[in-house]
Amino acid sequence: MHAERSSAADQNAYVEALGLLPRAKDEKSVDRAIATLEKLLLNARDSAPVNAQLARALLYKSQLSRRPGLIQQATLYAERAAELDDSQSEIHVRLGQLRNAAGRYPDAEHEFRRALELRSANAAANVGTAQKDEVM
Repeated sequence: MHAERSSAADQNAYVEALGLLPRAKDEKSVDRAIATLEKLLLNARDSAPVNAQLARALLYKSQLSRRPGLIQQATLYAERAAELDDSQSEIHVRLGQLRNAAGRYPDAEHEFRRALELRSANAAANVGTAQKDEVM
């Protein structure tokens, strides 16, 4: 989130939403994170981190609720995040996970490799690449 463009309340809400996502096994926490991030987007539409974290939350929601339709919505936010800031490894990891969930394995591999180019120590990208290899 860009500090110069957000209020202290928005910063706190963003941090709170991030705190809810590690408990992704709890659907209520994920729902709260989604609601918080959607509200933040009203003031931070051009924030790559907010878009990326909303994509992450929607991906978790899709997995928890077994609603694959949320993958497409999550992908829109992740793609928007990448358009805003293509230099963040985590954004490409998220895109890789979403492409993988959608069965787009070559595209997923491309995103995981891009994440590794940006940050070779990104464990999630390494795991994503390995998972892609298992599926194929």
